Amino acid sequence: MTDPASAMVPGAVVVAKSSENGSVSQTTTTATGNFTLTALPAGVYEVSVEAPGFKKYIGTDTQVQVA
Repeated sequence: MTDPASAMVPGAVVVAKSSENGSVSQTTTTATGNFTLTALPAGVYEVSVEAPGFKKYIGTDTQVQVA
């Protein structure tokens, strides 16, 4: 994740909540601002990101597709 100035945001909590069944997957960004949500089934998700000192981001209708 990056901030508005494109700087990396380590330690941000990323949560993906399934719009279809309410299941939740959570992870934290690495020192380089990257994150992985493993074994996330295809579907539609609400994705939120929180980090100290930043406003919480909530994205709705995020599509996850099979590669």
